[in-house]
Formats: sequence, C-alpha cells, structure tokens
Amino acid sequence: MKSRKFGIGLLIMLAFVVTTGTFAYWASGVSGNTASESNTIQIGTGAEVTTTVVVSGSASSALDLVPSGREVSGVSVSSITYSFDVEWAGASSAADAAGATGTLNITPVLSGAGASELALFTVTTASTQSITYGDTPTVTITVTFTNEPTDAAQYALIQNAELTLNVTFLVDSVNPQ
Repeated sequence: MKSRKFGIGLLIMLAFVVTTGTFAYWASGVSGNTASESNTIQIGTGAEVTTTVVVSGSASSALDLVPSGREVSGVSVSSITYSFDVEWAGASSAADAAGATGTLNITPVLSGAGASELALFTVTTASTQSITYGDTPTVTITVTFTNEPTDAAQYALIQNAELTLNVTFLVDSVNPQ
C-alpha cells in the first residue's frame, strides 16, 4: 500500500511538474508582442500650368500698342490688360479637398525681342494671391509700353515685333481644411 501511495504521489507530483514546466516553457517562448511594417508611399507633385498669349493689340480690339502718351483714340493704346480665370482642381473629389487654401504664384514673362527692347515694357500683376480649392479667381495682367525707343535703331528692332506673354501659375503653401 505504501508503494501504491508513493506511486500516486509520484504521479501527482509528475503531473504538477509537467503542467508547471509546460506553462513556464510556453510563457518563456512567447516573444514579439510588437509588429513592424514598412510601406512605400508615393507623394504626388503639383505641376506648373503655363499659358501663352500673343501681345499684339488690346484684348478687346485690334488696336496697336504704342508708347505711353502716343496713343491715338480708336487707333492705338499704350497698355493691354489680359484676364485669366484660374481654377484650382485636381483628381480627388471636391469633398476630399473642400476648404483647402493655398497661395497662387503668378509669373508673367514677356519675350520676343532683345533685353533692351523688352525693357521698354512693363508687365504688372499681383505676384501672389490666396486661392481656395474649387474656386476660380480672375488674374489680371497688364502689359504697358512705358518707354519710347531711344533712337531709330532701337525703334527698328521693336516696330512690328510680335511679343509673347507667357504666364506661369503655381499653387503652393497648401493648407488642408
């Protein structure tokens, strides 16, 4: 009987040791309670939009552009004003970007003649203005023939020239809402 009690005690103790040892072994083998993932996110870029107009006369008529003070009513003008409607829109839905604001940068460049002849003209506009996604502000740009040519040689270089006004619009400093 003693050996039977000893055998039962040994089995109980073995069961206890195996259960405790298994639990301890299992608990000590668990690692990695954190996970890490690496994803690549490609960010899109905004591109400049350039438009071109030819400066050859008033936007509303075919009047010649002449130096300030030399205009003849109904025949010539000394400045031409262009209007551009600029809409800030994109591939995402308006609901995704509604209320976003940014800065509209406007860069006009007059070309089609030499630097000294282009210096006879002044191009004016607001260089920046605020814009809201989905809105269409109007940008005005005025080209003025501010100075007369200094001599006949410079006049020959500019007379009947076709100047081109390139305007670049860029939205940056975007603040989502």
